[in-house]
Amino acid sequence: HGLSSLEPSQSGSLVIRVESGEGIESWEARSLVLATGGYQGNRELLSRFLGPAADYLMIRTWPTCTGDGFLAGLAAGAAASRGLGTFYGHTMPAAPVPPEEYQTITPYFASVGVLVNQYGNRFTDESVGTIEEANAWAGMQQPGGRYYLIFDQRIYREHVVGPGMLGGAVAAYNKFERAKELGAPTLEAPTHGKLVEAMGAQWGVNGPRLLAELDAYNRAIAEGRGATMVPPRTRFLQPLVEAPYYAMACIPAITFPYGGLRVDGDCQVLHRVGMPIAGLYAAGVDAGGVYNRIYAGGLSWALVSGRVAGRTAALAALGKEA
Repeated sequence: HGLSSLEPSQSGSLVIRVESGEGIESWEARSLVLATGGYQGNRELLSRFLGPAADYLMIRTWPTCTGDGFLAGLAAGAAASRGLGTFYGHTMPAAPVPPEEYQTITPYFASVGVLVNQYGNRFTDESVGTIEEANAWAGMQQPGGRYYLIFDQRIYREHVVGPGMLGGAVAAYNKFERAKELGAPTLEAPTHGKLVEAMGAQWGVNGPRLLAELDAYNRAIAEGRGATMVPPRTRFLQPLVEAPYYAMACIPAITFPYGGLRVDGDCQVLHRVGMPIAGLYAAGVDAGGVYNRIYAGGLSWALVSGRVAGRTAALAALGKEA
């Protein structure tokens, strides 16, 4: 089942074609709200807009969100929004995770740890973002889409088994041990040197470079120079100094793309030439361009845009102004 196409009719309404188990069904309506949940389940669209590194993304959401509304809107002449090359997602343990554990196992504490790639280098400011959502985009660009989260006993105590970055909103349990149970590569060692040695021997990480990177990181944080490092560290300025030390292999995951159809303040879809498309509205992820790199809530946007689009679409169907 899915939205097949939509186009204006001679009477000024929209002709909507929906693919069902019995074939193509046609409907006609004066107003239509597109709210199909984005295109994160469509690998072709992810590669087109996010680039070839999108092949490394885990789909951390409903796989049935394949872009029906987005594609139908584009085919009807709609403009695409900004933000097509970015997405909301998270760092995830490099293991097959059951959908019911997507949220509970997410290592939101990646924002307070250190992220490095195969070369032993930090590659992003881990603390950027509302939670740690910017790390997935940066991690996707690393060799093989694989990167490594390093943290110490303080982080383990406060965030891995403690209330975590969301202040207890997500059920607290041992995310590190659960990731290990699911098959994610993990390590624990009494010193930086031993941890780095194991990461090199077992995972092929550049050990000498990584050891120098961790030393430089701790020194810069201790001296108050986090913002001047390359890459910088702007928040959660605490060094990794409490033994033992931990590492976990991670992969990037997408929840939804930031790009979608371009809409105006009434959530009416805009044509590529800039004018509104009569009777066509979008809400939620189908209405793109609200966020770019940093996230401020997908459910909040769905609620607000859904109410706005529903109200204006209903008034339009009744022939009234919003």
